Amino acid sequence: MQSYITRRRDALIGRRKTGRLSIIVAATLLGNLSLAADAKAQAETWGTGYDVLLERPGVTVSTETRDDGTEERRFGLPGGVEIIEEREDSEVSSFRVDNSGHGAVLCSWGVTIALAAWVETCPALHSQTNRTRYRDAVPRINRFIRNNMFEPVTLEQVEAAAAERRKTAMELYESESDPANFCTKSEYAKFIEAYGELSDQEFQASVDKLLSVPRLPVMGPCF
Repeated sequence: MQSYITRRRDALIGRRKTGRLSIIVAATLLGNLSLAADAKAQAETWGTGYDVLLERPGVTVSTETRDDGTEERRFGLPGGVEIIEEREDSEVSSFRVDNSGHGAVLCSWGVTIALAAWVETCPALHSQTNRTRYRDAVPRINRFIRNNMFEPVTLEQVEAAAAERRKTAMELYESESDPANFCTKSEYAKFIEAYGELSDQEFQASVDKLLSVPRLPVMGPCF
């Protein structure tokens, strides 16, 4: 079974075909991110949802064509996030990278949701304080996601997406033939235990840092 971290990492490396958007993974055209500077409005459109960024202040755009004919378009967004599109034979793929140094918000969001679910299932691994801190961090990240998208998204929509992630995390636990093994010996147990070694102050400081710079929430890099 792929580990939770590995699948989150693969979600970054795998390049999504531009098309129907998902609030959980592709959260790119939703919300209210204030963008400031000058993308070239006269630049060529590619027929993707990211074309709207060409006219947004605060966005830089660059393009290049590689020797094999693949075209690349990069958008630099305020806060240190970059959106990269590649076009080959009219097929466009894209991925998003957080270069802010504060962490990829969607990655940390997914991890925190999973931790909040798993420590309730494995209470012996964490104190009540630790269990509470994961649960309390999720609404803070939910609000950040709601506030930093391109077009309006409601907090209820973000919370629904968080609930789906929690469900997925619990399905990993429930798929174990020996649930007790999940809490004590599995790769997930080691992951939960590692986070438990953080003091409450250290954990809160990491969340504060994550949310300190307004920027588009993206998945990568994720560990």
